[in-house]
Amino acid sequence: MGAKDETISPTTFSNLSDSSNTRSGTDNSPENDIIDGAHEKDAATTDVTPDTDAVARPTGPPPISNAKKGLIAGLLSLSVLIVALDQTIVTTSLPDIVAALKSSSGYSWVGAAYTLACAGVLPAYGRFADIFGRKITLMVAILLFILGSGICGGASSINMLIGGRVVQGLGGGGISALVNIIISDIVALHQRGAFMGMLGATWAIGGAIGPLIGGALTQNVSWRWCFYLNLPIAGFTMCMLFLLLKNNKGLEYENDTRTVWQKLLKIDFCGIILVAGATVLLLLALDWGGTTHPWGSGIIIAFLVVAFVLYGIFLTLEWFQDQRENYPRPIMPPSLFANKTRLGGYLFTFFHSIVFMCISYFMPFMYQSVYGKSPMGSAVYLLPQAFVTGGLSAGAGIFIAKTGHYLPVMWISSVIIIVFTGMLSTLDETSNVGKRICYVMAWGAGIGPVFQAPLVVIHTQVERKNIAISTTTWSFVRMLGMSIGISIGGVVFQNQMEDQISDPAIIRQLPEWLLEPLSGTNAAAATQMLNNKGSDISAHVLSLVRYMYSHAFKYVFYTCLGLCGGLLSVLLIGKHQVKMRGDLGKKEKQEKREAENRALSEQPGESV
Repeated sequence: MGAKDETISPTTFSNLSDSSNTRSGTDNSPENDIIDGAHEKDAATTDVTPDTDAVARPTGPPPISNAKKGLIAGLLSLSVLIVALDQTIVTTSLPDIVAALKSSSGYSWVGAAYTLACAGVLPAYGRFADIFGRKITLMVAILLFILGSGICGGASSINMLIGGRVVQGLGGGGISALVNIIISDIVALHQRGAFMGMLGATWAIGGAIGPLIGGALTQNVSWRWCFYLNLPIAGFTMCMLFLLLKNNKGLEYENDTRTVWQKLLKIDFCGIILVAGATVLLLLALDWGGTTHPWGSGIIIAFLVVAFVLYGIFLTLEWFQDQRENYPRPIMPPSLFANKTRLGGYLFTFFHSIVFMCISYFMPFMYQSVYGKSPMGSAVYLLPQAFVTGGLSAGAGIFIAKTGHYLPVMWISSVIIIVFTGMLSTLDETSNVGKRICYVMAWGAGIGPVFQAPLVVIHTQVERKNIAISTTTWSFVRMLGMSIGISIGGVVFQNQMEDQISDPAIIRQLPEWLLEPLSGTNAAAATQMLNNKGSDISAHVLSLVRYMYSHAFKYVFYTCLGLCGGLLSVLLIGKHQVKMRGDLGKKEKQEKREAENRALSEQPGESV
């Protein structure tokens, strides 16, 4: 796992400046297999002696035209769009779905089943993509997503619908990981920010318009088309990508002549089972805690304890396998986290995802409960924020691609997120429409630019052969952070509502029939009931209820403000060239070309 085979064609990538001149805060931590010998490779790449062998033997996929890159990126963005839509499209359709399938007990699983399946399989896709190739693995993921969408659309029971959502999640997790891997394969790192910014914009806009599309389809056609809509889009995308993509594999598997059975033996199935089991148990505990079961109940404590024990066993197994060549290759090598910059990128992603998802999830709820908006109305309120977030995600990606400076983007975004998370905590039931919309828009202006920037940071500190593993780990960290964000927000909200409904001063002012609906675990479901019965409730009582919800959300925002402290992990991130480890930067390439030209000019020629 040393520095061998890391030279690359000088025509493949260009960059900004010599790493020895531009890097500050260089990491001195142990880096194991991920960048073993990287410092020696950096030194080697500054050698300006012409090396025709290095030029003739580029590593990684061959370069492709910009037009083809753009077409592939557009199709991958379309794949991301349907995955992002599927996370939110059912939120406005759930009442109709529950009524049509005659089941109210399993509605919460319609969303949870998708998330659990998605997060559980994410780490495995990186190794599958390395061994069997990006194209084949992506085709399987899209096929699973199409199959799951068909099952959901044709569901005749809530159990069938939940099963379909699991299959969808198995495919959706693969799509969300593989689009980043494929972009990393075909686009030079110094250009990658622009393409990944486009993916981040697609995520933001797709998630925001999902409730609007779901509500429109449910109202005008049928809730089943929330799922059937995926079939033509995913089918078209799969066919086009099948024609355009090559089945690139990880560098260490490019010339692998082993049989399928021998390749399967190299897959870390034990690691896949351990991390999937631990993740499912953790997310179930966070989802059920305080709602289905009290936090102190035996089942929640058992799930949490077993989850962390399984994570411990998983990390130990991964470390053991990472040290030995003849064992299955780990799906998440601990050495990924041994580098300071990579660790900072993963931590920043984790806390950014928690804050992003917590506020994104509860803002529509706040618009409905505090300001009396319908589900569709709350989605419309959030559209400006979605387009600002998406637009700045794309804009920041272009900035990073043009300048190579990612740290200013991350610093400025972190400050904006912290400031306007604090401003969101000042919203109450008396806030005017301008504040309700503009504060969220400004917060989104901080969230958007750093959707994908941490992945660019991580890629500056890995070799090309580790793109898939580092990228799927990043996707897993982001998915885990989002799930935890929803759970943390839910716990804080429920606790605050429970504290208020237990206050004698409030109990005296509320009619008895409202006490149970406004209790901690029931308060979320009471929103629509309160809006529908608003005319039957006195102005004083309605104002008090709006205040209670507003007060609870204030503490959700306070919690998010505290979690914003995790964004200080940006301090761990050093200033590096925007290029892969072992690749030539712009200055090295220029020096190489000049040396080649000098060598040619010094050859004997015709006398003048």
